Amino acid sequence: MVEKISEYRKAIAALFVPALVALAAAVADNVVTPEEWIWVAIAALGTSAAVSAIPNRQVADTDQ
Repeated sequence: MVEKISEYRKAIAALFVPALVALAAAVADNVVTPEEWIWVAIAALGTSAAVSAIPNRQVADTDQ
């Protein structure tokens, strides 16, 4: 199961990290407004979409 999840670690990080950063900024005043929730969602989905659109780099197999 860990092997299947490890394939998607880049997408998972791209979804959660920006959302948590935006949420931490929104909670700074101890109130999260509906507009701030929208920005949290935009940060999460926008970054995740951008990262998913970029293909993974293929590493050449070299023996040194």
